[in-house]
Amino acid sequence: MKKHHTLLLLAFAVISIVSCKEENNDGDWPPMKWEHSIPNFENNKIKADANGGVFILKNINYPAFYITNILDCDSLVYYFNPYEVDKPTFEYRGNWFSINKSNDTLKIEIQPKNNDVNRSLTINIEFLDAFNRLYIEQ
Repeated sequence: MKKHHTLLLLAFAVISIVSCKEENNDGDWPPMKWEHSIPNFENNKIKADANGGVFILKNINYPAFYITNILDCDSLVYYFNPYEVDKPTFEYRGNWFSINKSNDTLKIEIQPKNNDVNRSLTINIEFLDAFNRLYIEQ
């Protein structure tokens, strides 16, 4: 009986050592990195002036992504449809903006504004277990 206990402890020790290899655990995925020519792009924030503009971002460390939701001035205007996960393109037109996605590239067009009211746009993005949020204010 003592021999069985010794073998059981030895097997447990081997399993413990073998199972301690380093892996990407959930939530440990590297953050998305963007290639762009947007001035003052910090912490995933874009400041658009009153004239609006076109902003193009290319994800450089993941082959694709999908947009999980869009908020226009903190109001949800788009929510992800799971049947669209494999679509390489995406297009959404809001009242003052449009978003086009093609594979790993995102194009955001902001229309000029004709008043002093501030507006904001939040785009939540995901690829597997990597998440990102882009925030645009005008």
